[in-house]
Amino acid sequence: MQVSLDPRADVLPVRWSPPGLEARIIDPDNDQMLDRVFRLRAEVFARELGWVEYPADGRERDRADAHALHFGLFAGEDDRAPLAAYARVLVPPVPLMLQREFVRLLDGQALDHDPGDSFEVSRFAVHPEWRGWRDHAHHSAFDYMGRAVVLWARRTRKSLCLSVCEDRHVAALCRRWLAFERFGRVVEYQPGVRACAVRVDLERAADRMYTERSRDFSWYTHTPVPSLPADEHRTHKEYRS
Repeated sequence: MQVSLDPRADVLPVRWSPPGLEARIIDPDNDQMLDRVFRLRAEVFARELGWVEYPADGRERDRADAHALHFGLFAGEDDRAPLAAYARVLVPPVPLMLQREFVRLLDGQALDHDPGDSFEVSRFAVHPEWRGWRDHAHHSAFDYMGRAVVLWARRTRKSLCLSVCEDRHVAALCRRWLAFERFGRVVEYQPGVRACAVRVDLERAADRMYTERSRDFSWYTHTPVPSLPADEHRTHKEYRS
């Protein structure tokens, strides 16, 4: 399976105002934009969290970057707009980090996934200046960046999201995403930092969100939700365009 790296082919830019946020897939040939991404990653994952050594050139990179989709959330529409948040997506057949760098989390088991239906999110980071920001409905930069990835996944018909996170965040993420679950084993790659493998079945999450939190479903999927009687058990699939 080939993954298009043309931003227009995978996810349309979605703008919000205020504050005028734009989420998009970064052009892989835009070295200046990627330089800003790698510098943010160095500050968050090396200097702040200590998950990796701080790189000599101030840019955190690894073997997956050349094969990834780089999602950025910007406070504006041009290349000079501040970078509010970032997420990296790997799509099979590119080897996922859970199959290489974090394979210990699988506890000796093969990764249970359909390569045609799966993707992996890594290096999710929110710029420190945007961590306290909320819109009028209390959505954060984290939420907006997550929504961009969800919209891309729906457009490309991928429903299994894989990732790695700290074990202490699992309960909160379960409440946010509903069909979020931990699997494998917990490993301390750094002292005191308990990492685990996680997955979200986006279709199951959408079904539950549609019935339990319809406003969130509409916001994350850009899908209008008609008012339904409580005894009707239709799913979101019936309202896809």
